[in-house]
Amino acid sequence: MSNLSPLELSFFAMESGSRPMHAGGVMLFEPPPTGTTDTFISEVMDSFRTTEPVAPWNRRPAFGLRSLPHWVTVDEVDLTYHVRRVTVPAPGSFQQLMELVTHLYPALLDRSRPLWETYVIDGLEGGKVAVFVKAHHSLADGVGGLRIFYGSLSSAPNDDPRPVWGPSSSRRPKPASGAQTRGIVRWLRLPAALAQVLPDTVRLARDGTAPPFQAAKMASMAAHISAARSFAAFDLPLPEVKALGKAFGGTVNDVVLSVFDDAMRRYIEEVDGKDAGRMVALLPVSTRREGETASNAAGATLVRLGEPAASPAERLTQIVTATHRIKTAIRNASPIAFQLQALSMLGFMELREQLPVARGWVPNVANFTLSNVPGAPPTALYLGGARLVGMYAAPIVSGSNAANFTIIPYLDSLCVGIGAARNVIPDTARLAELAGLAFRELQACSPADAT
Repeated sequence: MSNLSPLELSFFAMESGSRPMHAGGVMLFEPPPTGTTDTFISEVMDSFRTTEPVAPWNRRPAFGLRSLPHWVTVDEVDLTYHVRRVTVPAPGSFQQLMELVTHLYPALLDRSRPLWETYVIDGLEGGKVAVFVKAHHSLADGVGGLRIFYGSLSSAPNDDPRPVWGPSSSRRPKPASGAQTRGIVRWLRLPAALAQVLPDTVRLARDGTAPPFQAAKMASMAAHISAARSFAAFDLPLPEVKALGKAFGGTVNDVVLSVFDDAMRRYIEEVDGKDAGRMVALLPVSTRREGETASNAAGATLVRLGEPAASPAERLTQIVTATHRIKTAIRNASPIAFQLQALSMLGFMELREQLPVARGWVPNVANFTLSNVPGAPPTALYLGGARLVGMYAAPIVSGSNAANFTIIPYLDSLCVGIGAARNVIPDTARLAELAGLAFRELQACSPADAT
C-alpha cells in the first residue's frame, strides 16, 4: 500500500462529472499482412483478457477517515469489464473513429475498480484496427503513460500482442514494505518543503510564466464546461516542423505553439465574429531527472503568445523570445517549485470555473494547453503483426481553458490530438483544419519576414 502524492490527490479533488480527470490514447494499426482482421482481433482480445495487470493498472484509490488517501492493490481484476470490443459501421472513416472516442470518453471511471478502460475497435476503412485506452491521470502523466504504451508494443512484427497493463521491463518496481511509512513522512515534511521552495516559486512567477487571467476572451467560455466532449486528430510532418524551428532559432514546440495560436485566433474570429485578443498557452513540462521513473512528475507554465495582428513569421519570432525567457527561469528553479506552480495553475483554473457570476468578464487562465510528449522510439512499432501508424491523445479538458492540444511524435509525424468541451468548441475538426492552414502559411515564411 502506498499513499497518494499531493499531485495525485489534487486530480481526485478537482474531478467532477463535467471535468473527468482521465486521459485517453488511440493507437491506430494497419491490418496484419497475413490472416484476417477477425483472427487478429480474436488474438488481441484473448491476450488482453488473460493478461493480469501489474502496477499501476491493478490498484484503486481508497479514501477514509482512518488513514491517509492511499492505493489498494486489487488481486483479481475483472478484465471482461475493463476490456471491450466495438465495431464501427461502414465506411469506418477516421472521423467516425474520433466520434466514437468522443462518446466513449466522458463517463467517469469507477473508483471501486482500477481506473482504466480499453476498447478494441474494428470495422475501420482499409481493415485498420484501433485500441483506445482511457486511464486516470493519477496513474501516470503524459510522459509516464506514453512510456508504458510504448513498452507494450514490439519492434518486431512477429511477437505476440501484449496489453499496456501487462509486465514490461519499463515498469516501476513495487513499493517496498516501508512505502506507507515513508509516504506519511513525506506528507509531514510537506510544509517545511514548501517554505524552502517559495522563493523559487516567486522568481518563476516574476521572471518566467505569464500572469493568469490574461488570456484572450471567447464568448462560449462564459459558460461552465459541459460533460460532453469534442475530439479531433491530425498529423503534422515532423521534418518540416523541425526545419522551421531551426530556421527561426526555436524548437518544435515553438512552431506548433505558433500554429495553434493562429488556429485558435481564427476559430474565435469565425465563431464570435470579432478579432481575438492575445492568446496564452498552458504548457505542462516534465520535471523528471535523468533515470527517474516516477509516473507523475510534471510542472506547468503559462506562455504569452503572439500579438493578434502579427504575421506568421512575426508570431513565431515573438513566441521563440517568450519561451527562451521562460526556459531560463525554469532552469534556475527547483523541480518542487515548478510542481508547486503547476498546482497553483490548477487552482486558478478551478477558481474561475467555480465563479457563479461574471464569468464573461473574467479572462481565461489560458486559451489552450499544449503538451508535447517525448520519448518516441526511432523505429516502427507493432501489436502482434499489426504496424502502428499513429498514436493520438484524447486529452483532459480543464475549466478556464478552451482546448487541449497534445502531440505525440512517432517516426516522421507529429500525431496531434485535440480535445475540448463541446459547449465551448463544438467543432474541433474545424480547429484541426485551421491548424493545417496556419502551418502551410508558416511554411511559406522565412525569418526575414519578421523584420
